[in-house]
Amino acid sequence: MESYLESTGRILHGALAGMIGGAVASWVMNRYAAAQEQPVPRKSERLHKPGEQRQQPKPSGGDDATVKTAQLISRRVFDHELTPHEKMIAGPAVHYTYGTLVGGLYGAVAEVWPLAGAGFGAMYGMTLWFLGDEAAVPAFRLGPPPTDIPARKHADYLATHIVYGVTLDLVRRVARHVI
Repeated sequence: MESYLESTGRILHGALAGMIGGAVASWVMNRYAAAQEQPVPRKSERLHKPGEQRQQPKPSGGDDATVKTAQLISRRVFDHELTPHEKMIAGPAVHYTYGTLVGGLYGAVAEVWPLAGAGFGAMYGMTLWFLGDEAAVPAFRLGPPPTDIPARKHADYLATHIVYGVTLDLVRRVARHVI
């Protein structure tokens, strides 16, 4: 029978492995999302004349949920309004912090409930998408309600979270054997 100290150590190791996995998975998720947003140029657009500038896609209006969260924290905790430069740093900081922490939660839970790793993290990624993007973000007014988002974007966001979950699980499993 496993002692209290052994089980606590196992859970802490799992949490640490999950945090490593969560940080890596957040980075992979960002790379995947960026690739999804790159428009595939039409054949006629690929062949542009020398010196001719391509029209850049216009950025969507407003800050994303991570920047809005950073702004809220800055206002409430530091009584400070973020500058545009600070937003460029704070948004990703919120994203990576959140991804690392929920990765740690996943790693700890997977140690005591192996079913948490079902689907190699894909189910966990889907759960994070649903609870985060579909429920919490609109509930806290950090983004539009799900009904205002096109179905294609929902699918894209779901896919990025599945990529996060699978990457998290893979890195967590490797890190768990190393630490």
